[in-house]
Amino acid sequence: MAEYNVIFDSIGRIEWIKTIADQIKQLTSRIVTGDRIVIELPSETEKFEAVHLASIACFIEYFHKKGCVMAVMNNVRNFIFDKLNWKAYWSGHQDYVAAKDTSILNLWRITDEGKEFHSQQVYDFLKQGPFKQKDLSAVPNSLLEAYYNVFDHAEANGIAFSFIRYIEDKQKLSVAICDFGKGIATSVKEKYPNIKDDSTAIEEAMRDRFTIQSKTHNRGLGLGNIRTACTEEDALRIISNRGFLTTKRDEINKRENNFNFPGTLIFYDLTLSHFEDEEIIANFELN
Repeated sequence: MAEYNVIFDSIGRIEWIKTIADQIKQLTSRIVTGDRIVIELPSETEKFEAVHLASIACFIEYFHKKGCVMAVMNNVRNFIFDKLNWKAYWSGHQDYVAAKDTSILNLWRITDEGKEFHSQQVYDFLKQGPFKQKDLSAVPNSLLEAYYNVFDHAEANGIAFSFIRYIEDKQKLSVAICDFGKGIATSVKEKYPNIKDDSTAIEEAMRDRFTIQSKTHNRGLGLGNIRTACTEEDALRIISNRGFLTTKRDEINKRENNFNFPGTLIFYDLTLSHFEDEEIIANFELN
């Protein structure tokens, strides 16, 4: 059996994502069952963000499903297998395994039946901390919109993960949702063939209450619901196929990448301290 080395030599987001896209393209036609794929990641694990970890999880699962033996180089094994506890996850092929760092909500395989429960888990985690007086309803709502996107548009065959981490010193929630399905861009262009650019297709999906009506239960709120949850300083980024869209509130920037990402990657931060306090209605008696 053959062995292939996949080297991630940069922690930069776009370089990381491009490496995944390029390696998927190069290896898919070459690998056979039993081949070994060795992943070498940068040693700067303290700089890993949710986007890095959700996307590498999809990469691992993609080749795992094709019967490859996946391995990680020693320089990050303590982080991946000890701190994040991913060995327990993959050995048992579970949907979720808690990290040993309590600030990390960790990797979760996105399942249709579990999306509401997992969104509520994130909400409950935050309400137990310093934000118990804040109205954080936008947090699970934004997660649900991203999860609905996976099941309404992606056709990802189980290769879909989210990774969530609370960054205490910045009071931010870092969120990434990744799937290796057909991609938002492809899905929208199938419905509206007059749209040619992938980035324009993503922009179309941001419209309020946009839906391609691929499922009868589609809520039709659109990915703009995630943007609404972001406060002024937070950016929402979406990469799908060749399209890349970044938005901060009403400002939208888009471009076409020089690589084709095999699905959709949504990543954003939420500055929790900016959310408004919950309104407390005092008890009163009727005479």
